[in-house]
Amino acid sequence: MRSSSMTQATTAKAAKAAQAAEFAEFYAATFHRVAAQLYAYLGDHAEAQDLTQEAFCRALDRWSLVSTYENPAGWVRQVAWNLATSRLRHLQVVKRFVAGQRQEHVPPPRPERVDLTRALAALPPNHRLAVVLHHVGRLSTSEIAKQRGVAEGTVRSWLSRGRAQLAEQLIDWDQAAAVTPEGGVEAAVAKVRRRRTARKAVLVAVLAILVSVPLAVLLLGRSGAPDIIEPTPPPSPSPTFLPTPSPAPEAVELRRIVLPDVGQINMQDVRFVDRDHAWIWHDPCESDSPTPSCGTLLATADGGKTWRRITVPPLPDKARPVFLPFDANTASLQVTGQFQDKPSHYLHTADGGKTFKSYPVERPPAATVIGPLGGRYRMLCPGATGLEDGAWGTDCERLQLVKIGEGPVAKQPPIRNAPVSVDEGADGRLWLVAGEMSQRLMVSEDSGKTWKELSWPSGVHGYLILSPDGKQVWTTSTDSTGQVEKWELVGTQWVKRFTHPDGQFPILLNAGVWLMNDAGTPAYFHDGVYTRIPGLTMYQYGHVLRDGTIVLSTGNEIFLGVGEGMSRRWVRVTQ
Repeated sequence: MRSSSMTQATTAKAAKAAQAAEFAEFYAATFHRVAAQLYAYLGDHAEAQDLTQEAFCRALDRWSLVSTYENPAGWVRQVAWNLATSRLRHLQVVKRFVAGQRQEHVPPPRPERVDLTRALAALPPNHRLAVVLHHVGRLSTSEIAKQRGVAEGTVRSWLSRGRAQLAEQLIDWDQAAAVTPEGGVEAAVAKVRRRRTARKAVLVAVLAILVSVPLAVLLLGRSGAPDIIEPTPPPSPSPTFLPTPSPAPEAVELRRIVLPDVGQINMQDVRFVDRDHAWIWHDPCESDSPTPSCGTLLATADGGKTWRRITVPPLPDKARPVFLPFDANTASLQVTGQFQDKPSHYLHTADGGKTFKSYPVERPPAATVIGPLGGRYRMLCPGATGLEDGAWGTDCERLQLVKIGEGPVAKQPPIRNAPVSVDEGADGRLWLVAGEMSQRLMVSEDSGKTWKELSWPSGVHGYLILSPDGKQVWTTSTDSTGQVEKWELVGTQWVKRFTHPDGQFPILLNAGVWLMNDAGTPAYFHDGVYTRIPGLTMYQYGHVLRDGTIVLSTGNEIFLGVGEGMSRRWVRVTQ
């Protein structure tokens, strides 16, 4: 008996030693590549190292599982990128540039390396992400699209614009020191031609640097352990949409949030569900903190003037909760344990936080599946209702249109064997977009009893944008110059209405009215005319609530547009 126990212990010890050796080999082969990608994305050596180390620590803790994955390096890379994106979102990266960097006597970086680092840091985050993952990470556009959850065409657009912006910036810096030529029109024409030629040459040089020696140029000046990195002057921070708010005119009501015993909060945690009701889940302990979860849940019923604290059932130590508000009374906390890939359970309230009920992840509350926008329909595998374990699976030959909580609809659409997205308009119409490259568009005006197939605009493979009342249907595409095209469905035909530069973050209202950033100021756009909204500052993202209220976030404040169309009362909510 004792001999058997000793044999088992010896076998277990040998297995652990083999796993440790396997992980060490994996770490040595993968660390530099992941760290290089994060450095090119963040522009900060120390931050890239810390986040990469954290990702590998998480892999080590569950190596017996991660090692069985088809692509363990992809798992680590995804964790590292998620951590990096979280840091950028909280605006901590720039503040900690070169903090605690160890000084070493090494040759200064080459000028082209400094210029390239600065140029990368100046790109918009999505463009920088595409360039880094494609040229440094050696990922294909389809792999990047899958990792980021976007269409492959979107990634190609990011990549094309990122390359062009890199070349343009490097040319600008080079020519800024040059003497402006004189000589009238002929000299100006010659300058334009030289600029075009230089742009092509610079782009080729940039791609050569990125593709040929990404690790040597972007991360390590020599071989060695991952904690020995050549210091580089910090690049210019990426542009952000966080302008200093100017004093609001009398037309914009100022409403300050005061939360006793809570302190400063991230305004992105303030989640409005209608013009009067909002929730805040405030967690000063980061998800990767060694301390237990310490979140506070608050709610308001008067637009943020007063707040009440809500008692939440105890959470597991070091849990990673995600707060999901749905309406004035309904919200869930999706609880994920430390180092877990999927949630363990939900804490759900349907009475404004007075009581909470725990739901296992295999049987979630209906509200978490339907979501805040009320999407009651999904294309799922046969037998699913949308509320059971595996309900989201689409790995079957024939999909079914399911109404969440009720089961398949009586009359199934003719498209059932391709990836399908379902949109439910406020006017009751159901829209299906099926396929990836060769897309088909179907509509039902009688809750799925009958279906009609429509065409797409020529060469467009996009997604649908429905107006809040469901009466207008639009789609979007990008032309060869990088301009974003907006198409409206009129009857059964698509009509191209207008184009606009990328980065305006348009929001569709009713009656063909759009709200978007125009030259740094929010404006209504209708029939080719911009109408500026005084007192508002450029927003990062926005959406329309069920009651028609517009919510715009600048990152450090929120604007609420209450009313209809372009006749709205605006409220600035800040701390």
